[in-house]
Amino acid sequence: MPIDTPDIAVERTRSGGPTRLALLVSLAVNALFIGGLFSAVVRHNAQPFGQAGGPAQKSLGAYVLTLPIERKDAIWQRSTDKRRLMNASRRDVRQAREDALVALTAEPFDKERFLTAETRLIEAERTARLGQRDVLVEIAGSMTPEERRAYLRWRGPPRPSPGEQGEQQLPK
Repeated sequence: MPIDTPDIAVERTRSGGPTRLALLVSLAVNALFIGGLFSAVVRHNAQPFGQAGGPAQKSLGAYVLTLPIERKDAIWQRSTDKRRLMNASRRDVRQAREDALVALTAEPFDKERFLTAETRLIEAERTARLGQRDVLVEIAGSMTPEERRAYLRWRGPPRPSPGEQGEQQLPK
């Protein structure tokens, strides 16, 4: 009884086709999923809280959170009132933005109403930005010269604006 091995090999290859295809599709889906996760981590710069990462994480307030707890608490305590005012200003900005969108989508469109809403939004944003400035000045004024210099090293060199050439030097 001769064994016909070539037919068996062909038969196995044919029966493995759909299984192989399913495994390849599964591998491709897994690769896409893992790639998406990796992309999200890179894009969101997932670093432990308080380390320099994206623009928001490089703020003076984020740096204060990395200081020893007694220094952080002292600095934070001195800026409490100004931070409350700044948060109230942010609420005003949100409300002014909502009012401007309502005026924009109202039918019939009222040009004067929209202009008034946009003007109020600009003023609310200006007030909020001035409040943010006051908080930053209070925080910086509460820091020691060493802490202010350490902040510059912590946040790293500023990114050059589009079209700028060369590296900017940090103060020593």
